[in-house]
Amino acid sequence: MSGANQWTPLGPDCIIDGQMDEGGGRAPVSGRVTAIVLDGATLFVGTAGGGVWRSDDDGVNWAPLDDKQACLAVGAMVLDAATKRLYIATGEGNSGGRMQFGQGLLIYDTQAKTFLPRVSEIPAGTGPFFRKIRTSAMVIEPAFGGGAKTLWMGTNAGVFRSTDNGQTWHQSTLLTATTQAVSDLCVTQGVGGQRLLVGGWAGYTTSTNEKKEVIVTAQTSGVFVKRPDLDFDLLPKDTPPSDKLPKEGVGRIGLAVAPSNTARVYCVMALNKGAGFHGLYMSDTAGQNWTRRTLPEDGGKALKQSSYNLAIAVDPNSPNTLIFGEKALWRSTDGGMSWTCISAPSGDSPGTHSDQHVVVYDPAHPNRVWLGNDGGVWLSNDGGSTWASRNRGLNTLQYYALVHHAGADTVLLAGAQDNGTQRFAGNPGWNLVGYGDGFFCGIDSSDPRYWYSSYVYRSSSGDLTGIKRSSEAGAISSWRAITDGIDNAEYIDQANEPFYVPFVLDPVTPSTLYLGTTHLWRSTDRGDTWQALSQDDGTRFSTFTETDKVKKPSADDGISAICVDPNDTKVIYVGTRRGDVFQIIITSVDGQGTPTCIWSVRGQPPAVPGGLPVVANAPDVVNKAYCADLAVPKLAAPGPMASRPVYVAYGSDYLTGTFPQSVHQGRVWKVDFTNRMLPAWTALGSAQLDGATPEPPNIPFGVNFANALAIDPNNPQHIFVGCQSGVFETTNGGGAWTAFSTGLPNCPVVDLQFHPTRRLLRAATMGRSVWERPVDTIAPPDVSTADVFIRDNIVDLGRYSTHATAPDPLNPPGQVSWLDGVDIKVDAKSLLGNFDKPISTQDYSGSGAIDYISFQQLEHEDFIRGRQAHVFVQLTNRGPQKATGVTVRLYWARMSGDTIPALPADFWGSFPDGNLGAAGAWQAMGAKQTVGELPAGSPRIAQFDFSPPDESVDLAVMAVMTSVEDPLNGSGTDVATIAQNNKHVVVRRVPVSVSTAEIVLTILAVVGVVAGTAAIVAATA
Repeated sequence: MSGANQWTPLGPDCIIDGQMDEGGGRAPVSGRVTAIVLDGATLFVGTAGGGVWRSDDDGVNWAPLDDKQACLAVGAMVLDAATKRLYIATGEGNSGGRMQFGQGLLIYDTQAKTFLPRVSEIPAGTGPFFRKIRTSAMVIEPAFGGGAKTLWMGTNAGVFRSTDNGQTWHQSTLLTATTQAVSDLCVTQGVGGQRLLVGGWAGYTTSTNEKKEVIVTAQTSGVFVKRPDLDFDLLPKDTPPSDKLPKEGVGRIGLAVAPSNTARVYCVMALNKGAGFHGLYMSDTAGQNWTRRTLPEDGGKALKQSSYNLAIAVDPNSPNTLIFGEKALWRSTDGGMSWTCISAPSGDSPGTHSDQHVVVYDPAHPNRVWLGNDGGVWLSNDGGSTWASRNRGLNTLQYYALVHHAGADTVLLAGAQDNGTQRFAGNPGWNLVGYGDGFFCGIDSSDPRYWYSSYVYRSSSGDLTGIKRSSEAGAISSWRAITDGIDNAEYIDQANEPFYVPFVLDPVTPSTLYLGTTHLWRSTDRGDTWQALSQDDGTRFSTFTETDKVKKPSADDGISAICVDPNDTKVIYVGTRRGDVFQIIITSVDGQGTPTCIWSVRGQPPAVPGGLPVVANAPDVVNKAYCADLAVPKLAAPGPMASRPVYVAYGSDYLTGTFPQSVHQGRVWKVDFTNRMLPAWTALGSAQLDGATPEPPNIPFGVNFANALAIDPNNPQHIFVGCQSGVFETTNGGGAWTAFSTGLPNCPVVDLQFHPTRRLLRAATMGRSVWERPVDTIAPPDVSTADVFIRDNIVDLGRYSTHATAPDPLNPPGQVSWLDGVDIKVDAKSLLGNFDKPISTQDYSGSGAIDYISFQQLEHEDFIRGRQAHVFVQLTNRGPQKATGVTVRLYWARMSGDTIPALPADFWGSFPDGNLGAAGAWQAMGAKQTVGELPAGSPRIAQFDFSPPDESVDLAVMAVMTSVEDPLNGSGTDVATIAQNNKHVVVRRVPVSVSTAEIVLTILAVVGVVAGTAAIVAATA
């Protein structure tokens, strides 16, 4: 195998057939977009975990600015047109699960195309304060009245300002409590001059009175205006408006100024509890007076989603035309008095994905609107009436988990944030197989027909569903809920139910599953029925302890990680969102299959010792955190319990309600449960687990969330840990760690899977999709090259020789063959003279060249006698570097049964320019095609036109490719041997068939002859 041993992208480059808002359409989708900035013809898109991406051609092609910055989670961006500086505030300000904390402000010079030194402390000398920050808004306040231009940033720690182009910062006293935040900023111009408005996003506090009743106290919040002394007043102040803005119970606020009338401001206010809205308000006096407008209704029901996503923008030319986004997207042309839903499918428009985060009008072309949501980037050229995806090439999906197919390293199942569950089958464009949010996954290694996925939702009857099963290898229509026996009574209502529930398959008997709520559930029949693990007296194991103040569990009381000991599958370990770890041992199973268990005490690391030095503005120090993963090594000779350590990873905070916490002694631990009543904990954290950033300070190991563990099945001392920043490995059981991150973007790794036979490590990231790395290959000292290939079948990724036949992982018990040639497809001209080529997403036009999305959507056809055909070849580069000078050529020959003619003896010496003799068995299918550059992870398609011979025969179509960095190395003349062993060569058997029209005419002719003969016989009788 060529190429350096480093991480390379596995996709998805996008989800080909992603789910949409109203469920009626399909379109390519990518990951969550949080910010959009236009700079003339250049588009900058900030994502929730994949950094900032740039496009200079309307989103047709994308490139990340820098994958190695200190943080790739973008909360807000603003461009200073005068200095050409793009300010990027890291840390995502939305409210929900797995929102990433920031690492400060990034400043990008859009002309020099470089990042300036990072601002890491606010104010200087106070420590890494920005590690607490999530950002929601940025705005530039122009110089006014002799003052300086000011850059404002709204965060979960209040408002910050800079008057020296972002080099030094000052924190306001506004909204600095942990339960308060700034959600939006805007600059408006009224009669009295320029005004900065701040949307204060306050929460609420809870307390308990003497009667042990929970008291909820809403905090004062709303829209604030900056005073000359740089303090802030809550609006409205003195003059009573016609309809006052709410001041209490206010949650997230969205603000938008009309560019054509800067005194016109719109304000949408959410509730601070639940997910509803106070309403929409409008001011024509720069915020001094307000009038209530209306909000749209969804099917006659009030809108509910607000705290997680909210967007509002005003047409540059019309102050009465605005677009408002929550789950859906709406447009008003009368100043917010009436609304039309514009996110639903319409004609050829698939609509948009759900959960809207940012809307940006193009000031130079007001009918052009850019939209960012949980499905990526969308463009409208008609003011929002119709939408088109711009997601090809945005490798920004946010994953929670993934799993291998044990028999095929080319097949994966993965769960993504608001993009469902997807299946990878060798293409960089993955396919949707399950809806909603996707989480934990499983594939039965003993019977690969059975696949599992998880998504917590309530059915129309109110039942809570958490796990589904497919018995058809994950086909999209084959999933059904499997929850019979799981008691959901612990989750009384939606407010306290978990966002997801973990499950695992028994590593020895995969028909046995375990699923965690606050109880641990077991199924021995692939999920048909479930039973809670209990003591012999019927007491269920539970991670929840009732107190005087808390009578029912919340999502934070539940199980977050499960591990079955591969050496003794009667031993199970569970970790909780609060950081506790339990050992559960099944002691017996009765005749009805009901297990009886014992369990350990609530295990937790040693308490933080008193007297630790206090660092100003540093995160709090705790002794545990969210338990993200557990792992037990498989041992050749298992031995006693003490020889089977349990590894624990403490990972990211589940929700956004707290600042990040530093775990004392680090986030990776080893636990010995020999004494179940007194587990022994050993810290494996050290400075070797610091997250590396471009500039100091690095992310210390106590704050570098450890999200995933993977153990080499051949070496129990060889362990990998995926962190918020970086992947690390140890070869001595955690005694020492070294970085294993070469080539990997600096984004959170949330799951690691080790493929045991191919020895590939796969990493699911929270923002940059999925990556892979060979574990054993030793790279030459100075190699950074391309790795190009063409696939023989769906279990081939150009790494190993292809078997003549192999099990089909997507259609068991079917088979795949080396003659499948899946990277060659034929599109034959129809009877009406048309081709079936899908609409291109290469340039988003009906006449554009086919790309890899179109290639996957294209149905392969036989050649038709006498009809021209397009023959397409997909070329892929695994990386790590782009390939140049990529050239491909097609050849064809007649087959005789299963026999393929040998190649000419001089074939390899004459490739790619040589012409084959006209009398030879092999003929060139036109001239060579030069594709040019081939980036890693994003295939290119070459097209050849071909007129097949006018005879019914099977043709062998052979594609041969080469590149400068990874040149063709061909030899021999036996085609079968070459194609199965050379990743640059692929062959597909394609019949030349009789057209349907010819068949119909033949049938009619035969029928006519028969009818005529019958008439003659009847007449003479």
